Amino acid sequence: MRYLYRGVSEQLYRKLSGKLTPTLCNALLANFAACGDPHSICGSDMECGESDLNTVILHQGEQAGIPTSGISTSPYLPRAKYYALTGGKTNIGYVFQLSVKKPLNIDVTIYRVNDLIPHPAAHEDDDHILAANDCGRIPEIAIESISLVTNNT
Repeated sequence: MRYLYRGVSEQLYRKLSGKLTPTLCNALLANFAACGDPHSICGSDMECGESDLNTVILHQGEQAGIPTSGISTSPYLPRAKYYALTGGKTNIGYVFQLSVKKPLNIDVTIYRVNDLIPHPAAHEDDDHILAANDCGRIPEIAIESISLVTNNT
């Protein structure tokens, strides 16, 4: 795998000034979980205490948009286009192409959801959650390109 792709709506692209910024900046990836928490149900694979795995589960859980310091990507360009266009609900979006070989593998930890969770919310995405080691945005040097996509492309 040489590239990962991230699709974002035009609205999110403008809000984040074209940067790959997680919904929860300057926070550790690891989330704390305890018995009785909403997502700590039997079979969810949540771990007691603080764990990166907990955050991976929360991040992709039911695609509910729970804020984390991770960013979802896919090795499949069509899936990124799907998310960039909000599943066909919007006409314009953007797709980031990220090199896996550049500093992404040094400054960023990659969590492959399908390897960690038995029943991911969108198995077909082959979601790879990226988390910057400084708990911030993905380094710009890892971005190979940003493409405008429309319902016609």
